[in-house]
This record gives sequence, C-alpha cells and structure tokens, in this order.
Amino acid sequence: MRKKGTHLGTFSGLVATAAAALAFASPAGASASCDRVASPTGSDSAAGTVAAPFKTGQKLASSLSSGQTGCFRAGTFSGSTSVRVPNVTLTSYPGERATLVGYFAVASQGSGDTVKDLNIDGRPAVATPQISADDVTFSGNDVTNHNTAICFTVGGAGYRPRNTVIKNNNIHDCGRLPAQNGDHGIYIDDATGTIVRGNWIHNNADFGVHIYPNGDNSLVTGNIIDSNGEGVIFAGAGGQTSDNNVVEHNIITNSQVRQNVESYWGSGPVGVGNVVTNNCIKGAADPYYATQNGSGILSPQVGFTASSNLIVDPGYENAMSGDYRIPSDSPCAAILAEAKADPSMGQVDRNRANSPVQPTSSTRSTDNGTPTSANRTGNVRTVKKRGKKRAKKMAHPTEAKARA
Repeated sequence: MRKKGTHLGTFSGLVATAAAALAFASPAGASASCDRVASPTGSDSAAGTVAAPFKTGQKLASSLSSGQTGCFRAGTFSGSTSVRVPNVTLTSYPGERATLVGYFAVASQGSGDTVKDLNIDGRPAVATPQISADDVTFSGNDVTNHNTAICFTVGGAGYRPRNTVIKNNNIHDCGRLPAQNGDHGIYIDDATGTIVRGNWIHNNADFGVHIYPNGDNSLVTGNIIDSNGEGVIFAGAGGQTSDNNVVEHNIITNSQVRQNVESYWGSGPVGVGNVVTNNCIKGAADPYYATQNGSGILSPQVGFTASSNLIVDPGYENAMSGDYRIPSDSPCAAILAEAKADPSMGQVDRNRANSPVQPTSSTRSTDNGTPTSANRTGNVRTVKKRGKKRAKKMAHPTEAKARA
C-alpha cells in the first residue's frame, strides 16, 4: 500500500432524474467559445478557424494553448487523439454534437484539461478514454466502445493522477462479451481523489466502477449503475490496496454476472476505510450472488463496510432502452437527491406525476445482514436479459480474481 499523499441538479416539485440525461443528450451550449475548430471536411494544413477548420482531433488538440477551447463540428472524427497541453477544453461546436472514434487520452502534461459534450467511441483502441494528468474533467459525454474493451482508465502505467472528475456522462456497452472479468466502464487503476458523480453507467461487460489495485480517496456518488457484469469493486494486489473510497447516494442494480458490490484482496493486505452507504441497491441476475436480502452486496464484507443502504427496485423509466429516469415518488429519488448537487447542471425537470411506475416494496439494511424497517409498496421490474453467454460461475466472489 502506498502512502496517501453531485452531480444531480436541483430537485423541484415533482422532479425525478439522474441528471446525467440532460448532460449527454444535449449539444454543447451556445455560450461556448471556440479558439480553434475542426471539421470532418477540414484540412490539417488550414488555419483552424470556422471558415478554414482543421480535419483531425489530434491537430485540434495540439494547436491549443493553455486557456483555449477547441471545438469539433458535427460529424465523425476517426483516429487517435492525445491531449498534451494543460488547461485546455475540447468540446462540440455550439449547437452541434461531434463523435470521436478511436483512442483518446489526456496525457500527463494535460493537467487541468476539460473534455465535454462529445460522443467518444473507443473502437478499436485497447482502452479509451485514458487519463494520466491531474485535475482532469470529463463531463456530459457519451462514452462507449460497443463491447470491445475497457472505457475510462484513470492512472496506471507509471502515472497516478489526482482529482479526476468524471461527471454527468453516459458510459455504456464497454467490454468484450461474453464477459472476461477485465473490461469495465470506469477503471480507477492508480489514482487518488477521483470523483465519479452523476453518471449513467450501464450494460458494461464487467464492473461499472472498478477500483484496483491502488485507487484511493475516491468518491462515487449520484450515479445510476445498472445491468453491468458487476457493480462496484474495491480491490488490491501485489502489496497494493485501494483505500478510503466512499460509494454513497447511488442506485446500484441488476448486476448480470456476479454482485452489485464486491471486494478482492488476493493473498496480500486488505484495504481500509472503504464505505458503501446510503445507496439504493437491489438485485443480481444470478440468485447465488443476489444474497439473502436481495442487495447483491458481498458477504462477509472484507475491506469495506456497507450500511444504511435501501434495498428496493427504483422503478426506472425504461432501463431496457437505456432510460434511467425514476419517478419522484420512488424512494430512490431521495437517495439521489442527497448526493451533493453540481451547480453547473442547473435545474432538472423530469415530471413523472402520471407515470404508471410506482416504487416497489423495500427494506433498509444497516449492514449486509438482516434488513430492518420496510413498508414501501409497488411493482418490481423484470431484469433485462442481455442476449449474451453467461460467464462461468466462480465458486465464490472472494475467489474471483480482479483483473486489470
């Protein structure tokens, strides 16, 4: 172990949401200012203006100076992009939405960079986006690789970034199928102070959020984490551990291969200070991993503690089509509302007053054992079958190796 050196918009009236929907569904705001511009019909020998745009993402990123913004016109940009200039912003052109296909990274020189309001398709890269610099923010992006590899990777390969923020993104369909136990939506590898806030993290082959082997002081809050192979793991190996990570005020549901919350420490030291609390959590496709109380939280808890988690179906609007809005009268709405608000998101209005979906019966457990206090009613959504082969069942979650 090394020494350690909300999202949610305001709820108002009959409001129901995980506000990531607003972020990734909307084009870049009209107030965005573009110092340099790229277009699929441009040329890298051009001036990089609106009238004479660059063609590639790499040329756009390399042309910027600290404090500048580079904008992508609508369309598809193929090829690798590595951002090596500090304190720059890459985003879609005002009123438009661009798609980047291929490897995307913020290198160690790119501290303070912001990447927002883009569609990022990692195919055919090994892992995309990769973050190696301090104080990097990804916001309002749609991130996938259509089931080919890991998506977000924070740190590793000799880099230990600090204070990464991944907020208000739609992160989905990452990782090879059938599940390999190594392809995740967000992989916090070797990093400290990472914040994962207000994202929709769903239908990824393996873990939604994978903290291993040396992810410390992370905050995972206000997210929808649904129908991944597994939900969240705290893990370590080779003498390293992930410590002092907090997972709170999320909805974590319907893991397809194993559990909603797990840990793995191998034969080495066990992590400390990892907490799972005040989440809305329920279900696993395999009854073996759903656990007796239906939470899908690993028991016994090794290297983490779970308390005050609400065990209830949240009543998603339409999870099968990727719509994770919830009704305002779902008990999970209050769980999300307790996540620290992100003022930049502003007001979010998801009025569901006439929705036929009602909150389900629930139990609140103070640990992973016997649940206490119940008495909520409603219907339970059927877990979606994803049309893939199930991974071979392991003897027990603690025997399953967490892989890079």
